[in-house]
Amino acid sequence: MCKHRADGNLNNALLLCDTWISKYPNNALFQALKFDLEEQKRQELSAFVATVDRQVEGEPDLDTRVGILKEALKVHPDEVHFQRALRLVEGQT
Repeated sequence: MCKHRADGNLNNALLLCDTWISKYPNNALFQALKFDLEEQKRQELSAFVATVDRQVEGEPDLDTRVGILKEALKVHPDEVHFQRALRLVEGQT
């Protein structure tokens, strides 16, 4: 788990953590680690959203804005924030 976390592969770290939690459901250390991993994922997503928002806001060309948002959706396809922003920008073109 630590190697996955250190490598930035939080999804694999969480899968491994879930495996251990299924074996040891009452282990407080695994529960705490899972919470920390999930929080780290939320923080990384939040930082990514903020970066993309800054790029979009600073870009005067609407086609480039669309491209930025489509690229963001490739990274986080289920992120509602990007889906909504893309609809808004596409409505301006």
